[in-house]
Amino acid sequence: MRRFFGYGSWDAKLWFVGMEEGGGESMDEIERRLKSWDRRDDLADLAQYQAAIGEMRWCSNRATIQRTWGKLIHIALTAKGQPADTESVRRYQRDRFGRHGGDEAVIELLPLPSPSTSEWLYQSSGIPTLASRKRYQDSIQPMRISAIRERIAKHRPEAVIFYGIGYKAQWEAIARMKFVSVPGSRFATSAGGGTAFVLSPHPVAKGASNSAFDAIGLWLRERT
Repeated sequence: MRRFFGYGSWDAKLWFVGMEEGGGESMDEIERRLKSWDRRDDLADLAQYQAAIGEMRWCSNRATIQRTWGKLIHIALTAKGQPADTESVRRYQRDRFGRHGGDEAVIELLPLPSPSTSEWLYQSSGIPTLASRKRYQDSIQPMRISAIRERIAKHRPEAVIFYGIGYKAQWEAIARMKFVSVPGSRFATSAGGGTAFVLSPHPVAKGASNSAFDAIGLWLRERT
């Protein structure tokens, strides 16, 4: 809970920060994820990790586009001026997204996977911090906010995309800036130089279209 942050590389130019990873639908799956994590790395290689836990849907030759990652990849490709059609997104997810030495870090504010915010499988773990989701969040979230903030200051990515409007307060705590809406768009940005901070709807939120995420990529391309 203190050391696993997600996938990719801290030296990546573009960071995506979400609330928590999906999955973890059974204690067997959670145990398999824990056993597969190389504890030398606080960011895993996404494809290698998925293979280690036996999840081949996302990084196989004919990969299924993951709903959240797919729209984040739209941002990454558009920011680079590359095509973001379906097959380009599929190839990028399979070969490059969240990889060690790649261009993106895929980071989670909260470290444990969960199928949804309404489900909580960890209360039987015997760990007091995990007795309830609220207790877990109250205990772990401040430390994780501080840790992500410190890593931004150290590695200085070109841009950090926070997704999930409902966690605006946490994202502003990490950025130490307020977000201001961009006219005519569904996203907001922070003022100031250096790293660009963007607040985006969650990719699976109602009305979140590919074009809305392409617009973020275009904004980043023009800025950086």
